[in-house]
Amino acid sequence: MSEEIEYLEKVEEEATEEKSEDSEAMIKEVAEKVVNEILAKKFGGQDLSSIAGIIAEAIAKCLIA
Repeated sequence: MSEEIEYLEKVEEEATEEKSEDSEAMIKEVAEKVVNEILAKKFGGQDLSSIAGIIAEAIAKCLIA
């Protein structure tokens, strides 16, 4: 999971400089994976990908703003 977080931080830095839609999509993709993994651990492996997608989108929008 630390690789995803490091990648997310790298993408966030690039997105801050570029503020492109591609960067936001990349951040959302990585954030969704990380959030989904965290939710799965907290809730016994249940598939909560729809919730993870909503949270990831919010994270991406915050990082781009």
